[in-house]
Amino acid sequence: MKNTSILTLLVGTVLLAPAGAAPYDPQLHETLGRTYSPKESLSKFELSPGFHLEQVATEPLINEPVLVTWDGNGQMYVAEMNRYMQDIDGKNQLDPVCQVVQLRDTNNDGIMDQRIVFADKLILPRMVQCIDDWVVIRETNTLDLYGYRDTDGDGVSDEKK
Repeated sequence: MKNTSILTLLVGTVLLAPAGAAPYDPQLHETLGRTYSPKESLSKFELSPGFHLEQVATEPLINEPVLVTWDGNGQMYVAEMNRYMQDIDGKNQLDPVCQVVQLRDTNNDGIMDQRIVFADKLILPRMVQCIDDWVVIRETNTLDLYGYRDTDGDGVSDEKK
């Protein structure tokens, strides 16, 4: 790897929003209501000299991501809140249907290409942290922290403490 500053982000579809109230502008409204492909999204970022942006994961490998972390082996863990505010009333958002997925780069090209559901049946996971061979997860409406561990190497947690 080159000895340069690299900014790596989880990039999905970006929806731009105005910074403040402004008079209605039809052209701006059309732009704001538009979603962009991952490639188009990358072109919308302004970076300081010496930095560059790389796409490491996008749809369909991830679904409604809210946070990402890596373990010491380069595996990415992504919390997916696929129930958060699906409608104006937030109906069913506390159903335990969210998950943390593990993404792997199996061919060492820097792009994740394998998805494994690491932990499922979660209620809006808000914190994920890799510590040693554990992944600590905190869900909505609790201050409890649970450690999940994959003991057989298949990428799926089979121990919870």
